[in-house]
Amino acid sequence: MKKFILLSLIFCLSCVKDDQWIIHQGTTIQFQYDPLAIKSIDDQDAFWIDGIKISHEKGEVSSQKNNIVLPTSNYVVTKIKDRQFMDRSNPIGYALRLYHAILGYNEAYQMTNIPLLQTQGIVTLRSKTQKPIRLKMRPDYPLIVKVIN
Repeated sequence: MKKFILLSLIFCLSCVKDDQWIIHQGTTIQFQYDPLAIKSIDDQDAFWIDGIKISHEKGEVSSQKNNIVLPTSNYVVTKIKDRQFMDRSNPIGYALRLYHAILGYNEAYQMTNIPLLQTQGIVTLRSKTQKPIRLKMRPDYPLIVKVIN
């Protein structure tokens, strides 16, 4: 009975995520924004690919080294006088923005299956160095991730 309780305790503790993070690792990772939950993306939401932070901002988006900034689900397209014009994000738009941003990191990563990216918003990221890619996200972040290998 003690062994059963001990095993149950170990199992329960192993299910606890590292500070509420979900981590996926593999040399090829495929991910897509969940089209049903994409509207939940808000200012400062983020996930990481290795040391690169992919974050969201409601206003002007400008990426820097190791920080790719994408718009939130509802974002300001332009301002004319005192009026703001808004637009909504979608999985294909996010995938295309990530594709262009990750091209700057092409010494480490290769984007494959471009037709899938353009038609369904599914990003397939492969490590050029065969070093595992580490994707880290919060449980409530609307990203569907699949580790290919």
